[in-house]
Amino acid sequence: MSDVRDELRQEYGELVESGYELIRSLNRDPDMDPLCLTHDYQLWYTRALPAVRSLLPDRCQEFISCYEQSGKTQQTGQISELFRTTAEEDSGIAYIHNPFVDRRAEFTRLMSLQAAILNSGLKRLDSKLADIEGILQAQLFDNELVAAAELLSKGFLRPAGALAGVVLERHLAQVAVVHTVNIGKKTPTLADLNDALKRDGVYDLPRYRKVQHLTDLRNYCAHSKEREPGKVEVRELIDGVSEAVKNIF
Repeated sequence: MSDVRDELRQEYGELVESGYELIRSLNRDPDMDPLCLTHDYQLWYTRALPAVRSLLPDRCQEFISCYEQSGKTQQTGQISELFRTTAEEDSGIAYIHNPFVDRRAEFTRLMSLQAAILNSGLKRLDSKLADIEGILQAQLFDNELVAAAELLSKGFLRPAGALAGVVLERHLAQVAVVHTVNIGKKTPTLADLNDALKRDGVYDLPRYRKVQHLTDLRNYCAHSKEREPGKVEVRELIDGVSEAVKNIF
């Protein structure tokens, strides 16, 4: 999921940057008329509008109003109007609304606002992707815990407990990322994660001791040199991991 998040973030960032580049291209050439950007702008707007509508619904109407008037609002100077006016003047048709409008300045102002609105969605994109990632991860964990319970029902105690332990380890690792907890190790153990999360105040001492107990149960299952785990202990481990996943954020 992190690879997908990076790809979407990059694509979104490129969309924002392409908007600013349209503005820069106009400002680099003092003789360029906004009409020259009609094609490129329309392509950008077509891609940008769904992104704003999805991530920033509260800013969507503001974004649209920079391009065209909405409802019965009588506004002049929207980007679509600037493009239309330029084309009409090139055809010898007089612009009756506001003959003194500075189209270059207006295009720069309006599109700068649109690009800024789009850019503000970047943080919300991260939040939305994190929500999606959390949902998918929770579903994955649920499936794995169901699989662990199935193994337990068939008498495979060690595999069942080891699988539940993996779920707990992955979940605590994700919680550490969310809270920017510095673990200090490239491949931390469950104990390392538990110590770091308690140290940074992500959870309290009673929760720390519960995770410590689950870690001990996991170790009975994962390490052959440890004593054999009991069926009741493995059931306790699976149930404890399920509770931890739902309550440690």
